[in-house]
Amino acid sequence: MISEKRLKVILLLLATIIICGWLALLYIQSRSTRQQLTEEKLHNLLFLNILKKAIVNNIFASETIEKVLLSRLELAGEILQDQQQITTRQLQQLCRKYYLHELSFINLQGRVINSNLYRGTYPHDLSLLELQVEETLVLAVPADTNQVFGSRILIRKKPTLYFVGAVSDSVLLESTRDISLSGMIDFVEGSLLENSERIPSDEHALYVVIQDTLGIITATSNITTLPRLQDDEFLKKIYRSQQVNSRFTVFEDRTILETVSPFLLESYDFGVIRLGVSLQRFKRAQAGKNVILLIFSFIFLFSLFLEYLFYRNYKKLQRSREELHTSRRMVEIARLGGEVAHEIKNPLNSIYMILQRMQLEFEVKEKSEEFADLFKVSYSEMERLNRIVEQFLSLSRQLEIRRIPVDVNRIISAVVDLFSSNTGGVQIKFETQEKKIFSLDEKLLKQVLINLIKNALEAFDLAEGKKEIIILCSRQKHNLVISVQDNGCGIPTENLSRIWDMYFTTKDSGSGIGLAVCKKIIEGHGGHISVKSDSKGSEFRIELPEKQE
Repeated sequence: MISEKRLKVILLLLATIIICGWLALLYIQSRSTRQQLTEEKLHNLLFLNILKKAIVNNIFASETIEKVLLSRLELAGEILQDQQQITTRQLQQLCRKYYLHELSFINLQGRVINSNLYRGTYPHDLSLLELQVEETLVLAVPADTNQVFGSRILIRKKPTLYFVGAVSDSVLLESTRDISLSGMIDFVEGSLLENSERIPSDEHALYVVIQDTLGIITATSNITTLPRLQDDEFLKKIYRSQQVNSRFTVFEDRTILETVSPFLLESYDFGVIRLGVSLQRFKRAQAGKNVILLIFSFIFLFSLFLEYLFYRNYKKLQRSREELHTSRRMVEIARLGGEVAHEIKNPLNSIYMILQRMQLEFEVKEKSEEFADLFKVSYSEMERLNRIVEQFLSLSRQLEIRRIPVDVNRIISAVVDLFSSNTGGVQIKFETQEKKIFSLDEKLLKQVLINLIKNALEAFDLAEGKKEIIILCSRQKHNLVISVQDNGCGIPTENLSRIWDMYFTTKDSGSGIGLAVCKKIIEGHGGHISVKSDSKGSEFRIELPEKQE
């Protein structure tokens, strides 16, 4: 069979492996969480960079479209100048085809030569512009009371006339709406709304904001107000350092991940661009990992618990083996001791009878008093030796308990009366109450009480003050409780665990059998006997069940 020391080493090694495995799982879980959060930040940064480049490209594209339209006007002027016979209807068709608002040829006196809009005198005095020949001027004309949109007008002076072409602001807006800054934000917001039809609203980007020191430049429609850039230390730090960073913040009463990047375009400072993203996907992934961690933690703890149960049962088995071996030895010793005690008892009786005959039948003439004292001592020692043999025999014999209903108070009173004439100044108190009928062995209970009271009497120093023994008897639920208390010298703490052992005694004339016999009798009734003791005295407590299990 494996030794206990080796088993401990194996179990400790297994426990160490289990704990290390659990710690490794915790480390992997923590590292996976950090890695996933880093990936979320990188995705946000990639999206912001793509969005920034798209916005920059589209802003330049808007300017290019405007230049293309104006260049188209210039080209139209060059072409039409060589075709003086072109009709008004053709001009109108040309304007509709190229989304132009006006194509007009005006002489130097302000009369309309040809135009898709005007006849007769031109409504504006172009001479006030003081243009040189071949000089071109582009004007932004606001809308008047009859127009919704204004115009971008190109005017070029030729030697004999003015060429006037115009593009409506509505055409420019329509051409650049999808690629302008506000158009890009509308596109992002439209993507969010489109995704929300397929993906729950808490699993995609929540908002995009472009913000400078003066306020919000543009944002998705779910953003109405935000703290100023100057009032947010995190935004101020990014704006000053021109470095990208992410943080956890609160949006619509929930925690989100916000990535912020500086946004500069040539000489224009847009401030910062902010992207807010839900953490729902991250949290759901974390919840799944936490479930796995919880399952493995339960497995690890259960394994450690099984190890503990195995070791405890192993120890119990070892103790049971030792107790069984000890019990077998004690049975053999008790059997042998019983036989020896019987063999001792027979010659003791013979010696006792011889001493009686010698005392009664023989007369001693010399030193008769000394002879009488020797006989008295011999009788006393013979009685003590006989009492020890009787106690040993009672302990070695199989205990036979004969339960009958008896009055417990009457039994206690009878035992107290036995000591009434020989207490050495110790007062024994027991107040007789109403009958307490209980089923037990009267003879054996008397033996227990006699031993306990005798031990209590021997615990007193008769030279000191008031001494008393108090006996109490009560019923608690279905148990009978008898308490024997004294205010003697008490039992030393180091001896409390040994007083029930066979042959343990601190008295010169004691046998060390009495309390062992008491314990055997009480346990034979299915009860329990215990002791509490200190320097102020001792209390022996007997608890007997109403029915023996």
